[in-house]
Amino acid sequence: MQDSEILYLWSPWLDTSNTPWEEILDLGRKRHYKKNSIILGQGQTVSELCYLHTGEIKLSSTSASGNEKPIWYIKAGNVFGEVPFFDHGIMNSYFICTEDCSVYFFSKEVLMETIFPKYPHIVMNIFETMAKKLRLMSSQINDLSLNPPKLRVYKMIYASLSHNETAHISQQELADLLGMHRITLNRIISDLKNDGIIQKNENEKRFSLCDPKGLLELIEAEQE
Repeated sequence: MQDSEILYLWSPWLDTSNTPWEEILDLGRKRHYKKNSIILGQGQTVSELCYLHTGEIKLSSTSASGNEKPIWYIKAGNVFGEVPFFDHGIMNSYFICTEDCSVYFFSKEVLMETIFPKYPHIVMNIFETMAKKLRLMSSQINDLSLNPPKLRVYKMIYASLSHNETAHISQQELADLLGMHRITLNRIISDLKNDGIIQKNENEKRFSLCDPKGLLELIEAEQE
């Protein structure tokens, strides 16, 4: 499997995809949010399309028992909330700020009367973004249904950490992203540490990837 394929299909971080929206910010209304603020909540209806101008947010779902399942992290330069906006349903998950954010909101009237008729490239950009998110969601479903735990962990670590030497993640964050039992995850993480693929950070709660090539080889071997 190629490096680019893993990053495209398994990374839970959505990079900038909607920069064309920067040219129409004057058509929206701007709001600022502090870290840990919820922008769109579970059970809420969505009457405006949202554009993340600065900061980073997380899309998560919470079970009745309070367990959190992060779906993906969204960086600045992305539209979000498209599904409940277009299908007129309620949010079955929520968007929360992982850092201070600024968000632009675009009303249905502005979209229908101004943006869609006058900015066709913006419309195409929405379609492209929704297709990308659908592909990512489909990959997560296939991963959960078809791949063994070890391969799932390998791919998620590689997709999350391989292209940033200073990136790090905690075992709890990894367990939440994968929806995996901590005992299963701990055993796989321990083997990766012993093999020199990952290393613990100073606070011992987070780890970083120190051998991306070695991890990619493990992924390829696991798929044979």
